[in-house]
Amino acid sequence: MIIKTTLLLSLLLANLLSPAFSDCHSKANLVKVEEDVFLRPGQHAVGFEADNIANVGFIIGEECVAVIDTGGSYEEGLALSCAIKQITDKSVCYVINTHVHPDHILGNLAFKNASTQFIGHANLARAIAILGPTYLQRASQQAGRQLSEQHLISPDITVDTTKVIDLGNRRLTIRAHPVAHTDTDISIYDANHNVLWLGDLLFMALWYAGSHLIGEQLLPSPQLVVIRLIEEIVSESLFYHTGVTLIRVLLSFSIAMSVGIAIGLAMGINKKVNLLFDPWLLFFLNIPALVIIILAYIWAGLTEVAAISAVAINKIPNVVVTIREGVRTLDPQIQNMARVFQLSGYKRLRHIILPQLLPYIAIAARSGIALIWKIVLVVELLGRNNGVGFQLHLYFQLFDIASIIAWAFTFIIIMQLVDFFILQPLENYANRWR
Repeated sequence: MIIKTTLLLSLLLANLLSPAFSDCHSKANLVKVEEDVFLRPGQHAVGFEADNIANVGFIIGEECVAVIDTGGSYEEGLALSCAIKQITDKSVCYVINTHVHPDHILGNLAFKNASTQFIGHANLARAIAILGPTYLQRASQQAGRQLSEQHLISPDITVDTTKVIDLGNRRLTIRAHPVAHTDTDISIYDANHNVLWLGDLLFMALWYAGSHLIGEQLLPSPQLVVIRLIEEIVSESLFYHTGVTLIRVLLSFSIAMSVGIAIGLAMGINKKVNLLFDPWLLFFLNIPALVIIILAYIWAGLTEVAAISAVAINKIPNVVVTIREGVRTLDPQIQNMARVFQLSGYKRLRHIILPQLLPYIAIAARSGIALIWKIVLVVELLGRNNGVGFQLHLYFQLFDIASIIAWAFTFIIIMQLVDFFILQPLENYANRWR
């Protein structure tokens, strides 16, 4: 992203004011930010769901061009390269990657040649070596792109503090940052036109500015949050309480999915069962989660059984609805064929019903984990003496906002990892036939 005095208005009016230099230029959807400074704004998406996610662009000097990020695919990189050639006959001398994420680096191959040098953070090569194979796998699974290791290009020039490059009467200052959005973040400052490229650091910049404006007591700075996080890690409190919460999430999730799938199957297959349970299903869908938690603690005491049961009961109705609708979409012709071949109920369930329901089970699982971990925190806040929710309640009483943010970020990151490495692959497997 770019921060400049007049840029915000430019971005808002980009679609109306950006000129169509040529067909190639239009394909890259470039916005002229300043003289010889061009930006292709990204769109909001996650992972490999779409193309053109990252903000990419380039700066033209008197001698050569510096490209800042290349997009999430070889095709994106080619489109950007094509657009550059339509605007200037100067060659690309530098490609600067602002951080390691795939939507910023997987277009690098389109610019690889003897005259172009790649620049990145001192940690970028290590990060690419660690994360690169996962990026290639996800590109294949989610976008159907068959990429190889040649798409993973490490920097020729690394920056650990500050480095200045010259494009010909146009000097760019590249600054490496400590751990923020990632541990590979750099920013680029073009003094000629007072333009600052932040990559994906805008959130951090806004955070710093907000902390400075309203004070660290109400909005602690990122450094203070990191310090609190380190303190929790050193005291081993982070591992203990996070582990307890994850166990509750796992148990509640397993119970909710098992019971919900069983009831959903019965309601979808048998009309009488559906008539019997449908009013109760509507009742539990509409009762507030907080009411169920309070009643569970009153009836069963402040026990682990009450906590896990309350969470599971809140999620079961959502699973039932998803599975019931999935059963109703089953192919009747396949069911009839199973009857003709006199398949047992177990074989019909295993080989016919469950394979067709896998996409619905995956949807229920992915949405379920997002709901369950939130309810688990409420359960812990109200009636447990450990877990992330308990810690949030403790620091709320102490008005320790830095610790609250540190714990919140920790658990959000963990659940994102669970989604990325477990639930997304499960959903991709379930939908592999599409």
